[in-house]
Amino acid sequence: MVSWCRRCGAGHAGAGGRRSLGRRGRPVPSDPEHLPALLDRVARATGHDFSSYKRSMVLRRVARRLELHRLGTLEAYVALLAERPEEVRELFRDLLIGVTWFFRDPGAFDALAAAIDDMLLRRPGDAPLRIWVPACATGEEAFSVAIVAHECLERAGRTLPVQVFATDLDADAIRVARTATWPMSAASRVGPERFARWFTVDGEVFRAVPALRDGVVFGTQNLVGEAPFHRLDLLSCRNLLIYLDTDEQRRLLALFHYALQPWGLLFLGTSEAVDDSSDLFEPVDGPWRVYRNRGTANDASALLHPQAWQASLPHPIGQGGSKARYDEVLLQELVPPTVVIEERGDILFVHGRTGRFLEPIEGLQRPHNLFEMAREGLPAMLQALVREASEAPGRDVIQDGVRVAGDDGESAVDLRVRQVQSQELGSRLFLVTFASARAVPPPTEGVDGRLLELGREVQRTRREHHVAMVDLARANEELRCTNDDLQCANEELQTSREEMRALNDELQALNGLLRDKLAELSRSQEMAGDLLEATGLPLVFLDAELRVARFTEAATKLFRLRSADLGRPLTDLTSSLRHPQLADDLQRAVRTQQRIVRHVEAEGGCAWIARITPSSTLGGLAITYQPADPVEAA
Repeated sequence: MVSWCRRCGAGHAGAGGRRSLGRRGRPVPSDPEHLPALLDRVARATGHDFSSYKRSMVLRRVARRLELHRLGTLEAYVALLAERPEEVRELFRDLLIGVTWFFRDPGAFDALAAAIDDMLLRRPGDAPLRIWVPACATGEEAFSVAIVAHECLERAGRTLPVQVFATDLDADAIRVARTATWPMSAASRVGPERFARWFTVDGEVFRAVPALRDGVVFGTQNLVGEAPFHRLDLLSCRNLLIYLDTDEQRRLLALFHYALQPWGLLFLGTSEAVDDSSDLFEPVDGPWRVYRNRGTANDASALLHPQAWQASLPHPIGQGGSKARYDEVLLQELVPPTVVIEERGDILFVHGRTGRFLEPIEGLQRPHNLFEMAREGLPAMLQALVREASEAPGRDVIQDGVRVAGDDGESAVDLRVRQVQSQELGSRLFLVTFASARAVPPPTEGVDGRLLELGREVQRTRREHHVAMVDLARANEELRCTNDDLQCANEELQTSREEMRALNDELQALNGLLRDKLAELSRSQEMAGDLLEATGLPLVFLDAELRVARFTEAATKLFRLRSADLGRPLTDLTSSLRHPQLADDLQRAVRTQQRIVRHVEAEGGCAWIARITPSSTLGGLAITYQPADPVEAA
């Protein structure tokens, strides 16, 4: 069953509610220089980076953990995180603690409804109405926005499908949101008319009707660093930006602008705002923070983010363990041949000789199952005893004289099962003891003996029947969970499909930018070539290795240049110029990075002024030849 307390303590900042920042007056740690190391440890353990969150907010949250552990410095707390991985998860939860409920700030939702009404008049086509609610926490904000969208479509007389994509980086919050169930105490915030239309009562809770629930898809996503949804009509991100630094706020606003259609709406919290000078959004309702996309060109660079963490949580404590730990538990309970199991029967440890009842090897044996390894006559009874012990922690559940088939015929065993709690091992364990194994006594003569035997049989049958009923109930519950998981998988598939579309659009946008840049570069090169040819002067460009990189048509009159000569040293080519110092002049120009001017003659007596100029663009040289006689130049 979903814990209703989670409603007020899960999910990302936002979701229509500001987070409780903790008791005012709590001292800030005296060594904030250790905060990057702390955030790095959290990022590596959880996969989520909080470095773009406001430093003051993070320090207040961390100060609460320091006060809880009676620590005075961040350095000491970082050391504690290294020793206790579970504390990293507790800090992560504190950083995500939030508050959310239905229709927070009713005036804001009235303003949003008016903006959607106007947007529907502008919106072309009959495509589904696409809405994204990032940082949705446990989902109340997403369903509130969905209800408003449906109501606006009804007023407009349009029957468009409503697709709401609700995301959050907190997987626990998303699991709660997917149930679409709330305690009756939350109904007062919905209003009677909306409640009757969009929800149904189920005992002490109420649920969203299928027409509303089926249109909301939940998925996990880290808004800071992951690709957005796209082609959106509405984006509702309330009270998240206030927790991020200025640079990240600007990046997210650019990202939101990219994700929205030209007519799309942005819905922020009352403590957030878009700069009036922004060329991305224009205010629709300033006090309630409803904005409209200005329709300016989308910038794909907004999708780029400097960091992407790929980390996973450490393995939970208590899944393995050493033989010494289990020996300690057994010694505390003072039992002979005993098997330590989990509730489903997985064997963790075997102590003593148990070959007459099952056939494990002494020591740690996983993942063998006790119920599968028990000899004939024991499995059903063992399951019944374990089930009964699970309902009575700390109490021995005993069944004497259970018949078991062995290699030497039938024998009887007294079974004892006890549930024990071990904080060190981190899970609920059961001690199963096989005691007083002996041969089956001969049946007692007469009616009394028969009645005694029938009584034992009835007791065993009742326990086995109880196990069967519990197993049936568990099977039904697992079937229901399987159906829920299938629905979740379908929603995840839809989310993944949308993300793939978004990535494809981003790739196309980036490819378009690249094509435009290449076309612009090609045009610039053509213009530069035309300009050089228009001068009518012999021009030769050399690269850093003094090889021919480019030349004008006029230069072929002084050097026997062809297209095939590109990449050859200029000094290897035949020239009509008398310039014996050409190689030295080229080397000196490269070395000194100074222009060299020299008068040279060509065959036929024509005089030229050669200018050898270092080129920062090519990293080489540019050589120009100008007739020394103005008449010749004309």
